[in-house]
Amino acid sequence: MARPTANHQRRLDNQAYVLRITENGKPHPVPNHPVAGADGQFILPVPPQTLRPQQAARVGILPARNWNVADEQGYSPPEYDLSGVFPLTPVQIRGRLLDGYQLQRALEAFIRYYLQQNLERGRAQRPMLQLEFHDLYTERSWVVVPQLVPLGERSNQTPLVERYNLRLIAIRPLNSVVENPRQRALYDNPDVVIQSVCAECFDS
Repeated sequence: MARPTANHQRRLDNQAYVLRITENGKPHPVPNHPVAGADGQFILPVPPQTLRPQQAARVGILPARNWNVADEQGYSPPEYDLSGVFPLTPVQIRGRLLDGYQLQRALEAFIRYYLQQNLERGRAQRPMLQLEFHDLYTERSWVVVPQLVPLGERSNQTPLVERYNLRLIAIRPLNSVVENPRQRALYDNPDVVIQSVCAECFDS
């Protein structure tokens, strides 16, 4: 297999995936959250095993007498499907050791907090919070909305870990990405960490 170019290797080395809640463009603290904390950031401790972006073309097909007519209106903002597992081996985040079970619950709580806050703010006619998704591999950032709460999926094939599935619908792009918050201790050789406790996770 050919080796990646220096540019590609740099992106691989610096890849990180960050969810952030903001209010009026500033970080919104998430009270009593073990990962998000005062800066409202949830940094995935290992990159997703699968990240599937989709960007649909805005095309309508109009039947005509002979053949069809295409009504082309550009393209829609992308949707992101993220799927992965958190390592069983505890990792240190903000001075606390969190295992895979705790990280999964923390991700669920983070998304629930955002959804519940905006429900209450909408009823009270207060400014809404924003959820941001920063992909530091492609250096793209979006304001997004989650389409589901990423509950942990369990199966007989992977009995020791839970798989999260998170679908994010982009609303509009952000002009800049967050400063890379990656902590090397959490990201060094993530595949090795996961494979050491769940080799079959890589067979799916």
